[in-house]
Amino acid sequence: MPRFYCLYCKSYLTHDTASVRKSHLLGKNHIRLVADYFKNKAANEQSNRGENKKKKKKKKKKSSKSSKILTTEPRDAPRSVIHCPTNRKKRMLRNTKDKDVLNDFNALDAIYKGSPGYERIFKPENRMDIGHLLKVSKQPQRGNIHHNSAPRPTFTEDTTLLPPPRTLAWSTTYSMKYHDPSLLQKSIKHTIRHLKN
Repeated sequence: MPRFYCLYCKSYLTHDTASVRKSHLLGKNHIRLVADYFKNKAANEQSNRGENKKKKKKKKKKSSKSSKILTTEPRDAPRSVIHCPTNRKKRMLRNTKDKDVLNDFNALDAIYKGSPGYERIFKPENRMDIGHLLKVSKQPQRGNIHHNSAPRPTFTEDTTLLPPPRTLAWSTTYSMKYHDPSLLQKSIKHTIRHLKN
């Protein structure tokens, strides 16, 4: 699933969860900044559209009353207002999102399936920003993870205990003795015998 992308910051968030989105929006007065950004953007676009019309209609008036009217803002001037969604609309959106999650349906995935950049965006392991991390941190998976058959033992050999290997069997040779008083006597006798000869 693609991660949350902030249009204002022009960057991906670390995870696509509600808590991360909320902390991102609340941090550093992000909501106010975004509101001002889009409000100013809309106001600029609107002023650019209305410049040509104003130039045509603009006429100089000599009376003092008209100058006062021109300096003050007209009452019918359109104000750029940001409309927040109502609770009912939020609830409806939440319900539709929950249904999509239950049905495992992703609208963007369905729309862009088959497009040239589909594999680079909708397959997390192919993404340029997090693909390497996913490959490194991926846990080993079962080879038959997609099989629908019930698990059953696959070995056919007899389960009786086998004799231990020869290397682990008890040795038939005499074990070495590190402290044996007779060894000293034997070595002394051996040296005496050699000296006599």
